[in-house]
Amino acid sequence: MLQNFNQKIVRFFTLTVLIFGTVFLSDTVIQADGDLHEEMNFQPEQFPKLFPHPEDACIRITRNADGTMRSMDTSLLTFVSPDGTTRVTLAGAIHLGEKSYYQALNRRFRDFDAVLYEMVGDDSPRPEKAEFSLDPIMILQYSSGWLLDLEHQVGSIDYRAPNFIHADMSTAEFLSAQLEYQDGALVWFLRSYGYQLGMNSVGSEFYSDLDLLKLVFLPNIRRTLLCSSAESMADVRSSIAPLEGKNGSSILTARNEKAFRILREELDSGKKNVALFYGAAHLPDLMKRLEKELGMKPEKIEWFPCWIFAPEDPKPAAQEKNP
Repeated sequence: MLQNFNQKIVRFFTLTVLIFGTVFLSDTVIQADGDLHEEMNFQPEQFPKLFPHPEDACIRITRNADGTMRSMDTSLLTFVSPDGTTRVTLAGAIHLGEKSYYQALNRRFRDFDAVLYEMVGDDSPRPEKAEFSLDPIMILQYSSGWLLDLEHQVGSIDYRAPNFIHADMSTAEFLSAQLEYQDGALVWFLRSYGYQLGMNSVGSEFYSDLDLLKLVFLPNIRRTLLCSSAESMADVRSSIAPLEGKNGSSILTARNEKAFRILREELDSGKKNVALFYGAAHLPDLMKRLEKELGMKPEKIEWFPCWIFAPEDPKPAAQEKNP
């Protein structure tokens, strides 16, 4: 029993390095030629049929004709007001992505009157480059980026663009929210770990011990790790569940409330085309708020590949035996 418990710890920490730091706490998209970008317009009543669960409109995986993974995409989901004059676009993101992904986002963000962005910090942080930090979450993110050969959002997104507006908590506000919700990094970790153990108990393990050992010797380790991580990250519902608990959380619920309050201020000031640039895990709740509180309805979705999966290495042809 103890051995099984230790094995679960090894698996959990491996997945944590690859996944946890890249999805939560935000903050991929078009290749240089844009051939993977997709855009779809629809009537509001079609949205529930296209996306039975709101989480399905946040992250997706596309596949080649042979079933192998082609890309992992995040969405820009546009909502329109009842009179058709105002639009709010929820721009989902993850912390690590292809360089071309962030270049595409920078170009797209120029179209908006304002881009409200997430980043817990004081004095409206506008980082130009990533800075070294002892924060364990940041260490996970940067180590994952190095391992997977991906760019980090900070240093790739142009936060100094004139239409960028900070729409997140200050450090003090975030700490206060953690006290209110009685959570924090340790609570989120334990919730996620407990959830993972529960998933493993019903046969949903991502890696067996042998799988973990194989990773060390695979010739195309980057593609294997990307594909394995993508499968988990695309399941946004399972990502949100352990964080939120029964009564919400400081990391999602409280920060969404702050972002929505600033969104209302910007709309009241006369802006008609606003983007809300937040991590993909935040989007399902923000969708509900737009519909319930502002009466807006979804009208368009754009998909941007954040991770592009290189083709699998061809298997060597079997050699014919000499008679």
